[in-house]
Amino acid sequence: MNTEAYYFFIIDGEVVWKQTVEIKPEMEMVNAIFSSDPKCVRAPDELAKTIRVGWKYDGTNFIPPA
Repeated sequence: MNTEAYYFFIIDGEVVWKQTVEIKPEMEMVNAIFSSDPKCVRAPDELAKTIRVGWKYDGTNFIPPA
């Protein structure tokens, strides 16, 4: 049984980063996120410390929960 999962970050068809994550209960959320084809977006400096889990992103703006 594998004890690690390997994730490869691809930009324009090219592998640019390899990330190894242990397969164990404490890392379940990380493995779920990496397995879901996530989008990585840099937040504006003025919002970076404000944005939390549950906010939405419309492709341009970060939106707090209602």
